[in-house]
Amino acid sequence: MAIQGITNGERLSIINDSGGDIYPYRCVCGKTQGKATYPSATGKDFLGVTLKDLRYESGVTGDGDALSVQLNGIVEIDCADTITVFDYVKVSGAAGEIESAGVSDSLSVATGALTPIVGIALEAGVDGSRISVLLRPMLV
Repeated sequence: MAIQGITNGERLSIINDSGGDIYPYRCVCGKTQGKATYPSATGKDFLGVTLKDLRYESGVTGDGDALSVQLNGIVEIDCADTITVFDYVKVSGAAGEIESAGVSDSLSVATGALTPIVGIALEAGVDGSRISVLLRPMLV
């Protein structure tokens, strides 16, 4: 259960250029100037988190419509896997959900590959749940 009512931070209005609907509480990446889409795969690019589109009862933003993306602060994001409180989280696949990237002690650049981090989980979650995350985009 997400910490209720906390979605503070800077927001950007950007066009959905995914070719389909973009759901709220999901990670998106920049596509071209002024346009966003879902990430292409796990651990890929990250711009921000979509907010619920209050123009529609479903809260979903259709292709070609402007969507509101939160860039920093605390935001709710849908989980694709089990996440422990204070885990670093990353994008999980092309649906824009998140999964655990581990804790700071377990992250390593020994392989030479950097992992794009979305932020830090402020509560625990499981597949299908929504949790609050402190957005702190970084590469580790």
